[in-house]
Amino acid sequence: PYSVPILDEKAVVFCREDIFKDNSRPNWPNDYYDLVIGNNAGYAYGGDKFWNSVKEGKIKIEETTHTDGNLLKLANKRIDCYMNERMAVLLSLKKMAKEGKYDPAGGNSKIVEGPLISKEKAYLAYTDRDGGKFYFKEDFVKKFDTILSELIQRGEVQKIVESYLK
Repeated sequence: PYSVPILDEKAVVFCREDIFKDNSRPNWPNDYYDLVIGNNAGYAYGGDKFWNSVKEGKIKIEETTHTDGNLLKLANKRIDCYMNERMAVLLSLKKMAKEGKYDPAGGNSKIVEGPLISKEKAYLAYTDRDGGKFYFKEDFVKKFDTILSELIQRGEVQKIVESYLK
């Protein structure tokens, strides 16, 4: 069981600025042939056509265990692009800049956002294996969904997201 949708999760490709100099590369994945794309190990962003292109050797993939590691590889020209959920990348870049790990003015390659790869709804999931332990769950779910829907309609959820991304 899930809540009402909370957010749209947008998988996006981020690349070094120089990758887009001669071509904006709007067509995923065809415009990315012959590039090295970073991915978090175990993540399946990219779509079937992308993964078939990897199998065919048209695109190389390099995996790391976490977002910050992939972004450092991207900023230091060890990969050409990186695909992940947009907000996760933007938050990591913000954190890394604050920690002095990412600074395009200080020698790192500038990282820029490319095209949308996919979009999915994000939900809060509830356990359905509680054995009656959470007798209040049904009431909680109704109240949570009602309040969450009101917050979304008023734009409060989007304001919260934007406050973190600034």
